[in-house]
Amino acid sequence: MGATTVLVTGATGTVSTALLGALKGTPSLRVRALIRDPAKAEGLKKDGVEVAHGDLEEPDTLAEAFDGVDILWLLTPASALEPSMGSNAVLAAKQAKVKHIVRNSAIKAGHDAPNRNGRLHALVEEAVKASGIPWTILRPHYYMQNLLSSAGSVASDGMLYMNMGQGRVGMIDGRDVGVFAARVIEDPARHAGKTYTPTGPQATTMAEAVSIETVSGPCAVPADPGRLSTSVAGMCPLTPPRPLDAPSRHQCGKQGINTSDS
Repeated sequence: MGATTVLVTGATGTVSTALLGALKGTPSLRVRALIRDPAKAEGLKKDGVEVAHGDLEEPDTLAEAFDGVDILWLLTPASALEPSMGSNAVLAAKQAKVKHIVRNSAIKAGHDAPNRNGRLHALVEEAVKASGIPWTILRPHYYMQNLLSSAGSVASDGMLYMNMGQGRVGMIDGRDVGVFAARVIEDPARHAGKTYTPTGPQATTMAEAVSIETVSGPCAVPADPGRLSTSVAGMCPLTPPRPLDAPSRHQCGKQGINTSDS
């Protein structure tokens, strides 16, 4: 029996890079990365990863990349085009007779999600489940790497600006999500039809997060939790700036969960 071919999308991002590292050297797997920008392919090739060129926004470019694929790791960038990119990937997977799709989604994704990101992810999840292909969905909580969007304000005035108040989030390192995904891919039948919510070991507030001294020195959360730094407000261009007196879903405590899924 030949090796199982895994196609990894989002291959140069934090989560998929960790996934590739976790799968490296697995004798039963042949790993292929889908790359849109040829300039980013060299590093992957040096690590022994097979590279295929294609663009999820252009379905006509996907057939060769999906040919012979057994498992698809489907990670799409947060944008208004996410549903179409996901649908294009699912259609290509069906045409290539892919045997399993592992989808990286978002916590509490749903058509009634409180933010646009969750609703966009829900559309991709729907396409995956309707494909007839066995699937597993990961809905990771808040990535620790998101805090880096405030690196500028931390360096300039020692402040981390978030509109979360005292809300708690089960932050998780994106790299841990990649490693978790690798375990799913190594035994897909065991995880078929399951949805996991990887989180950190405990739900924390932003004040608790900054209680750890940073490399640039002590950091704090402003007394006014409604203040937003330019960098944080620009983190998700799909979401209009929230009125400063409007509490976020985090601030209301609706995201303060942690699980044992990771």
